[in-house]
Amino acid sequence: MQVKKSTCRVNLVQLKNRFSFYLFPERFGFIKSASNQHRVFASIAEPEGETYIIYCTENTPAKEIYFPCRCIQLQIPTRLEEVGITARVAKSLAENKIPCNVVAAFHHDYFFVPEHRAEEALHILNTVF
Repeated sequence: MQVKKSTCRVNLVQLKNRFSFYLFPERFGFIKSASNQHRVFASIAEPEGETYIIYCTENTPAKEIYFPCRCIQLQIPTRLEEVGITARVAKSLAENKIPCNVVAAFHHDYFFVPEHRAEEALHILNTVF
Protein backbone atom coordinates (compact mmCIF):
# COMPACT_ATOMS: atom_id res chain seq x y z
CA MET A 1 0.00 0.00 0.00
CA GLN A 2 1.42 3.34 -1.06
CA VAL A 3 1.03 6.21 1.38
CA LYS A 4 -0.11 9.41 -0.29
CA LYS A 5 1.21 12.73 0.85
CA SER A 6 -1.25 15.44 1.79
CA THR A 7 -1.78 18.11 -0.83
CA CYS A 8 -2.40 20.74 1.84
CA ARG A 9 0.59 22.09 3.67
CA VAL A 10 0.71 24.75 6.32
CA ASN A 11 3.73 26.93 6.83
CA LEU A 12 3.75 27.04 10.62
CA VAL A 13 6.54 29.63 10.64
CA GLN A 14 4.36 32.04 8.64
CA LEU A 15 1.31 31.29 10.77
CA LYS A 16 3.15 31.59 14.08
CA ASN A 17 2.83 35.36 14.23
CA ARG A 18 -0.92 35.09 13.57
CA PHE A 19 -1.71 32.53 16.27
CA SER A 20 -4.05 33.83 18.91
CA PHE A 21 -5.68 31.81 21.66
CA TYR A 22 -8.85 32.46 23.64
CA LEU A 23 -9.64 30.78 26.95
CA PHE A 24 -13.38 30.41 27.39
CA PRO A 25 -14.47 31.58 30.86
CA GLU A 26 -16.93 28.69 31.14
CA ARG A 27 -16.22 25.25 32.57
CA PHE A 28 -16.83 22.23 30.36
CA GLY A 29 -17.19 18.52 30.87
CA PHE A 30 -17.43 15.33 28.85
CA ILE A 31 -20.52 13.23 29.46
CA LYS A 32 -22.07 10.10 27.95
CA SER A 33 -25.72 11.15 28.03
CA ALA A 34 -27.22 14.61 27.60
CA SER A 35 -30.67 15.92 28.42
CA ASN A 36 -32.45 19.16 27.60
CA GLN A 37 -31.00 20.50 30.88
CA HIS A 38 -27.51 20.40 29.37
CA ARG A 39 -26.15 23.11 27.10
CA VAL A 40 -24.19 21.09 24.55
CA PHE A 41 -21.03 22.53 23.00
CA ALA A 42 -20.32 19.50 20.78
CA SER A 43 -21.44 15.93 20.31
CA ILE A 44 -19.71 12.97 18.73
CA ALA A 45 -21.44 9.77 17.67
CA GLU A 46 -19.13 6.81 18.22
CA PRO A 47 -19.97 3.14 17.64
CA GLU A 48 -19.78 2.60 21.42
CA GLY A 49 -22.14 5.49 22.19
CA GLU A 50 -22.52 9.26 22.20
CA THR A 51 -20.02 11.67 23.71
CA TYR A 52 -21.15 15.17 24.63
CA ILE A 53 -19.07 18.16 25.62
CA ILE A 54 -21.26 20.38 27.75
CA TYR A 55 -21.05 23.73 29.47
CA CYS A 56 -20.98 23.08 33.22
CA THR A 57 -22.83 25.13 35.79
CA GLU A 58 -22.85 24.95 39.56
CA ASN A 59 -25.91 22.69 39.17
CA THR A 60 -24.08 20.11 37.04
CA PRO A 61 -23.47 17.05 39.25
CA ALA A 62 -19.73 16.39 39.49
CA LYS A 63 -20.32 12.64 39.40
CA GLU A 64 -21.71 12.86 35.85
CA ILE A 65 -18.72 14.78 34.44
CA TYR A 66 -15.73 13.06 32.91
CA PHE A 67 -12.70 15.30 32.44
CA PRO A 68 -13.78 18.64 33.95
CA CYS A 69 -12.03 21.14 31.72
CA ARG A 70 -11.74 24.52 30.10
CA CYS A 71 -11.63 25.23 26.39
CA ILE A 72 -8.92 27.10 24.53
CA GLN A 73 -9.89 28.21 21.04
CA LEU A 74 -7.33 28.79 18.31
CA GLN A 75 -8.68 32.05 16.98
CA ILE A 76 -7.16 32.04 13.52
CA PRO A 77 -9.44 30.44 10.96
CA THR A 78 -8.26 26.95 10.04
CA ARG A 79 -9.23 24.55 7.30
CA LEU A 80 -9.96 20.91 7.95
CA GLU A 81 -7.31 19.92 5.36
CA GLU A 82 -4.43 21.76 7.03
CA VAL A 83 -1.63 19.64 8.40
CA GLY A 84 0.32 20.16 11.60
CA ILE A 85 -1.51 22.89 13.48
CA THR A 86 -3.31 20.77 16.08
CA ALA A 87 -0.30 18.48 16.37
CA ARG A 88 1.97 21.43 17.17
CA VAL A 89 -0.41 22.81 19.79
CA ALA A 90 -0.99 19.40 21.38
CA LYS A 91 2.77 18.71 21.39
CA SER A 92 3.45 22.00 23.20
CA LEU A 93 0.99 21.02 25.90
CA ALA A 94 2.21 17.40 26.06
CA GLU A 95 5.79 18.59 26.59
CA ASN A 96 4.47 20.28 29.73
CA LYS A 97 2.46 17.21 30.77
CA ILE A 98 -0.90 18.89 30.17
CA PRO A 99 -3.57 16.54 28.78
CA CYS A 100 -5.43 17.90 25.79
CA ASN A 101 -8.51 16.74 23.91
CA VAL A 102 -8.87 18.36 20.49
CA VAL A 103 -11.99 19.12 18.50
CA ALA A 104 -11.53 20.46 14.99
CA ALA A 105 -14.48 22.29 13.45
CA PHE A 106 -15.01 24.11 10.17
CA HIS A 107 -13.78 27.48 11.43
CA HIS A 108 -11.59 26.87 14.47
CA ASP A 109 -9.81 24.25 16.53
CA TYR A 110 -10.65 23.74 20.21
CA PHE A 111 -8.35 22.36 22.90
CA PHE A 112 -9.92 21.03 26.09
CA VAL A 113 -7.47 21.02 28.99
CA PRO A 114 -7.88 20.17 32.69
CA GLU A 115 -9.68 22.96 34.47
CA HIS A 116 -6.96 23.43 37.09
CA ARG A 117 -4.24 23.82 34.39
CA ALA A 118 -6.12 26.03 31.91
CA GLU A 119 -4.35 29.29 32.72
CA GLU A 120 -0.98 27.53 32.57
CA ALA A 121 -1.89 25.97 29.21
CA LEU A 122 -2.90 29.35 27.81
CA HIS A 123 0.37 30.88 29.01
CA ILE A 124 2.38 28.08 27.38
CA LEU A 125 0.59 28.46 24.07
CA ASN A 126 0.98 32.25 24.07
CA THR A 127 4.68 31.82 24.83
CA VAL A 128 5.37 29.12 22.24
CA PHE A 129 3.34 30.75 19.49
